[in-house]
Amino acid sequence: MNSVEPLLSIAIPTKNRQKYCIEAIKHILSYDNKDFELVVQDNSDDRTVEEFVLTINDSRLKYIYTDEAISSVQNMSRSIEITTGEYVYMVGDDDTVLPNIFKWVKYMKENNVDSICPGYRPEYFWPNEETGNKGTLRIVQYKNMKDIESVEPMKRLEKLFENGIIQYQQYNLPRVYHGLVKKDVLDKIYNKIGAYFGGLSPDIYSTVALSSLVKNHIVIKDACSIAGACPMSTSSKGRLNSDDGEFERTPHLLNNENYQWDLLIPKYYCGEIIWAETAISATKDFGLNKVLEKFNRNLFNYASLSYNRHITDIVMKAYFENINKKNNIINRGAYLVNSYIYSFQNFIIRALRKVFLKSTEKYTNIKDISIAEKKC
Repeated sequence: MNSVEPLLSIAIPTKNRQKYCIEAIKHILSYDNKDFELVVQDNSDDRTVEEFVLTINDSRLKYIYTDEAISSVQNMSRSIEITTGEYVYMVGDDDTVLPNIFKWVKYMKENNVDSICPGYRPEYFWPNEETGNKGTLRIVQYKNMKDIESVEPMKRLEKLFENGIIQYQQYNLPRVYHGLVKKDVLDKIYNKIGAYFGGLSPDIYSTVALSSLVKNHIVIKDACSIAGACPMSTSSKGRLNSDDGEFERTPHLLNNENYQWDLLIPKYYCGEIIWAETAISATKDFGLNKVLEKFNRNLFNYASLSYNRHITDIVMKAYFENINKKNNIINRGAYLVNSYIYSFQNFIIRALRKVFLKSTEKYTNIKDISIAEKKC
């Protein structure tokens, strides 16, 4: 590494997606900018990425291989631990960053900004022989966004909890996963809990924690990275529902068997459950009692059933056990009605946003993410 600490650290935690991680490394190191480091924390089952790294002579690259069994949360936390930059941006191993990131990290330095949330994030679906997809790039933007908007994270965080901790990405809160954050703010999380992430979903955990810590947060009408979705990713499968169902099947518990589940949330597996439970865990860790009091538990449960009708029986069983109420036909009927009301309202809101507030661009036959970057 360079003797002078870089302005920006780009962190990539990776496990068993070697092909895509190698492409990410190639693309990020292709930028001429010298004031950043690329940190790769590898917990894969083999040394494929390491073998590739050994062929590279670039002082900006820092690579660590860990062969012990650790959770995905620990892997992400370790990737931050070895960063040395003043600002940090984390991406997945099938993602990449855009050149805009270097402009915005300088803006942070010059304007004493703690965190930046890009207002949109292009999505790239890697080629997939099973589905016939030959590579698709999708860019969705809000039309009426300000170029730069200063926001109060705690107010938005309270609003998120009032709305049942559903679709948290839309609130543009501070985040290190596809977001820029000052390293010394991240260090405050580490000093508090002994790691950079907690819970089962590290991205929403850090979002909640950071919202209580940052002083100057802005949202920009720009993108700093592309969210990739390789064939093995949950995004590529559509949602987190390919293996939804019984709590015991929760993959987030892998190498994290002693996790203490919060009793406010029913025990079954789906994305909404994992995100909400982790968000609540973060509020308790950081003493955000006022935020937790805003949690609309009923709305969360109606929304959760709405998004997971493919496992209705599992949701129903866990829900009534959680609220200690009889799972009879009357109570089931009331629960179903409320969830359908939520579904209808959500459908109308999403349709109006799509027609009046959003613009969408789509490109097909994009063979890799480096070509996708040129379209953004």
